[in-house]
Amino acid sequence: MGAGKEQQKIVPLVECFIRRNDEVLVFHRSPSRKHFPDWIAGVAGKIEFGERVDEACLREIREETGLEIENLRLRAIVSEILPKVELLIFIFVAEYKSGDIKESAEGKPLWIKIDELKMLKLAPYLKVVLPQILAKDYEGVTFYKFIIDAHNDIISYSSSRQ
Repeated sequence: MGAGKEQQKIVPLVECFIRRNDEVLVFHRSPSRKHFPDWIAGVAGKIEFGERVDEACLREIREETGLEIENLRLRAIVSEILPKVELLIFIFVAEYKSGDIKESAEGKPLWIKIDELKMLKLAPYLKVVLPQILAKDYEGVTFYKFIIDAHNDIISYSSSRQ
């Protein structure tokens, strides 16, 4: 590493959106959260060392919701470049199978109609990604890169799907 250069920090995360008919489960993050307080996000968390990406997603769903899901599918891989860190986010979609949502320290769980998501305070990358990956006819995995400024606004983005 050269003099004066900071070490690159990449944080691997999973995020899952659970569908139930025309609704999707989201979390209204607690205003007291250190990162992205008072924002809307999916079921999300860090990938633990040595953990497979899909296992991390299933663990987060169990820990944060207590729900049973089926048909877990990877739909997007997002590189979100913030001023001091890069988040590498593996975004999954799953179908609700059964169970009642348990309370979580992560925030308040909400079932929201998919077509109402655009009216919520979403993380900037989700405003772009969610309409695509939640479409009923969406197949495959799309790769995204977002460059975000210190005010959490998108400076630029690109995707592998045009």
